[in-house]
Amino acid sequence: MTEQDLAQLWESVTKPLLEVFDVRVFNPVVKTCSITLLTPEEIRISVDNTVNKQFIRKYCEEKILTNITEQTGITPEKISYVIRPGSKERSKVVIETSEPQLFQPTRERKYAGELEANPHITSNLNPKYTFKSFITGTKNRLAFAAAQAVADSPGNLYNPLYLYGGVGLGKTHIMQAVGNAVIEKDPSKKVLYVACENFLNEFVTAIKKGNPDSFKKKYRNIDVFLVDDIQFIGGRDGVQEEFFHTFNALHQAGKQIVMTSDKRPSEIKGLEERLQSRFSMGMVTDIQLPDQSTRLAILQTKCQEKGISLPEHLLKFVSEEVETNIRELEGALTTLVAHLHTQGGEMSINNARAMLHGIISQHSTPRKSKVDVLSEIICNQYGVKREELLSAVRQREIVRPRQVLMYLLKHEVGMTYPMIGREIGGRDHSTVMHGVDKITTELKKNPTLLEELQVIKSAFYDAK
Repeated sequence: MTEQDLAQLWESVTKPLLEVFDVRVFNPVVKTCSITLLTPEEIRISVDNTVNKQFIRKYCEEKILTNITEQTGITPEKISYVIRPGSKERSKVVIETSEPQLFQPTRERKYAGELEANPHITSNLNPKYTFKSFITGTKNRLAFAAAQAVADSPGNLYNPLYLYGGVGLGKTHIMQAVGNAVIEKDPSKKVLYVACENFLNEFVTAIKKGNPDSFKKKYRNIDVFLVDDIQFIGGRDGVQEEFFHTFNALHQAGKQIVMTSDKRPSEIKGLEERLQSRFSMGMVTDIQLPDQSTRLAILQTKCQEKGISLPEHLLKFVSEEVETNIRELEGALTTLVAHLHTQGGEMSINNARAMLHGIISQHSTPRKSKVDVLSEIICNQYGVKREELLSAVRQREIVRPRQVLMYLLKHEVGMTYPMIGREIGGRDHSTVMHGVDKITTELKKNPTLLEELQVIKSAFYDAK
């Protein structure tokens, strides 16, 4: 790669960290670093000083390496840090090398393409994603138990296993935990984890090169097939055809298939009915937002893993304020730790609130505002009162607008079923799910309802 290519790669693989760190930490620490060498044997990162190096290693290394592998297919054997020429610390440290935490030496790393040549390897699994490291609570217990059952007897129970839920709730963790558990139990098993987008890209490349047979051989010669974000297959007719035959070949051979998505099979736009049917033939279960006690347990566990010591009242504050997903929760924790790391001293609740203002305000105030806006528009559209909309009244003239609100909060605002339930009178997520399904089904045969929704959505986006 050229110097410009490496610079663009660094910008690309570190961009997701902006969702985790305050810019006051990201710009002087992460943004100032660069990649000076990238080969299958080594990645070398240039840093300004040892403080930045330690910060990158402790808080960013894992995510950066994961992103590099996803974007380039390269999984370096070692990672090195070099103090940038001209730095005051140039004479103190030249290069310091460490084994990346993401790729532990106990498990050999191979490229996905090598699966064909060597049947006794795993591919693309993060060894840190295990059942033991996953924090369970009331909102994810069913999915966790189903995944454990699949790992204990792959291909025999819940095949396929289909996990769905919002971003950052642990779907990938549970999925890869299945693969890691299978390998631990029987190292001869061939396990492949792949992001759906990579599956699509590989298929297109194979067709362009006139080599579809190698693609088929690779994906139909495995024992456990783990596919992340399967919703991206929607609307891709050629790829759906290939995935359909791959699915059938594996399923008929008694091989295990596990998929994740941000929505149920019936909600994936452009997904063929035959695939909807197959995705639903095993077990379909959702992963919901963790409750406050589970969020606190996650923070405590993360602190133990990273050797971090934070006061219990700060952890409790974060667990109460950040309700969106686990990724945001970890991001909030990392932001506080980064602040303490760079600024030193103690932190009060008020200081913590100020540091997390972006995370808290982004996911609380705006969402409530959107609920209010949509509720008002729907009340005007159907001639009902807001208190009726949010009440337990079950009259048809009230139920229909309420279900429309549920549907739009799900598909236009992006809220999860539990979130919607809390906003609309404290309803159970299953009630919300039923309401969304009701509107989804009716839209297919009722053009009047479709027109009503278009009017509401236009008013909603005009008001934003």
